[in-house]
Amino acid sequence: MDCKIAVVGGGLAGLAAVVKLLRSNANAEIHLYERSPFFGGRASSFWVTSKGIFLDYAQHVSMKRCLFFRDFLQQTGLERFWRTDSCMTFCSRRETEWRHEKKPLWLDDFRNTPGLPVPFHLAGSFFRMRFLNWSQRWEVLYHFWKIRKSTPPEGISFDAWLRGWGASEKVRRFFWETVLFSAFSESPENLSAREVRNLLLEIFGTTPDAWHLLVPQRPLWEIFHEGLQPFWQPYVEKRRFFSHPGQAIQKIECREKGFQLFPVAEEPCFYDSCILAVPWHQVTKIFPPLAEKGLFTPETWKSNSIAAIHTWLEKPLFSQPHVATPGKTIQWIFRPPFGSGQWGHYHQLLISDSDRCASSQSDILQQLAESDLQTLFPDVRIREIRVTRFPSAVFSIPLDSPQKRPSCQTPWKNLFLAGDWTDTGFPATMEGAVKSGFTAAQRAMEKD
Repeated sequence: MDCKIAVVGGGLAGLAAVVKLLRSNANAEIHLYERSPFFGGRASSFWVTSKGIFLDYAQHVSMKRCLFFRDFLQQTGLERFWRTDSCMTFCSRRETEWRHEKKPLWLDDFRNTPGLPVPFHLAGSFFRMRFLNWSQRWEVLYHFWKIRKSTPPEGISFDAWLRGWGASEKVRRFFWETVLFSAFSESPENLSAREVRNLLLEIFGTTPDAWHLLVPQRPLWEIFHEGLQPFWQPYVEKRRFFSHPGQAIQKIECREKGFQLFPVAEEPCFYDSCILAVPWHQVTKIFPPLAEKGLFTPETWKSNSIAAIHTWLEKPLFSQPHVATPGKTIQWIFRPPFGSGQWGHYHQLLISDSDRCASSQSDILQQLAESDLQTLFPDVRIREIRVTRFPSAVFSIPLDSPQKRPSCQTPWKNLFLAGDWTDTGFPATMEGAVKSGFTAAQRAMEKD
């Protein structure tokens, strides 16, 4: 082999980097290190001993417009694990009694109107959102028109941009918070208006199916760990790829012609190139010179956590595979095609930024989720419930922070950064992670 390349971090960024390197014709030996026993990073699962099943720590969803992620799935053969949904549903309950029915439940489908071109393809869906009154539905359409026709000033938040148009509290809370917490795990007042505008134009202003959802049909562990084995195997047999799950890297030191890696339970190893694809809050711990030289100071960033409330119920709440819940603490309720059994019907309730709740403690989050369920579905009967919370799931950069997202390139020859926290032009998503891995791998091949 011409050279040895280490990829540190087996999340989606690291996996994408390895796939890009292996698919190239570069005569390199690739080593992938991951501290957990399974690849996938935050897109991972946990074992429920009492039921003998894997469940995802938190539901992951992508979109058809996510071209880098879809390319990754196609190259590795993982697309067989994902379903495309052309409809999403808003679940709400009328705030007042109606025709002697106490606060009826509304399940409003959000889908394209056949025959209408972009950007009019979703106009019919906006008018069917019964959790908003007619004036507020027109207001949402007005906001989309403004987003399409105007560019926000640099440094302004999306919430401030909305307020400048006279946006009502109901529309900001029930529509925009639901959309943006789902996409960014962040509130509108902390999001750059320019970044949000660019993303919304990509999703709703390009092709009619750009917003269609990609939903996993198996636990993420099975997809990104077990599912990748057939792809790895030919490269393993050619001794081009070596995986090290469960092997953490303590530190990386720069040498004259490469890098010395120090695994926790193995002898130090030398590599010609290194792609550092660990979470943003770990990168300077593994390679301190980034902070020592003032190139990256992640302590100026904040972190947001994501919580999932796993519930088993007497019967399904609805027939749809998932619903969005505007105006509630929980943003989504999913019904994965796994997790149910004699113990009940499995539903996963998602809180995209649990830090904003009154308390991020599991018992408080459980109470808040149960309260939302009781409000939407008064007859719900819960058999079992548990909470998983992913602290530091995504980064949050204050709009006035001097520390911006770094590029994949570093001053050290053959050392590259990858992760959804790097400067990808995307929020903290699977799309951003995969793009960063592809970019870092391409730079590594160019250097070699």
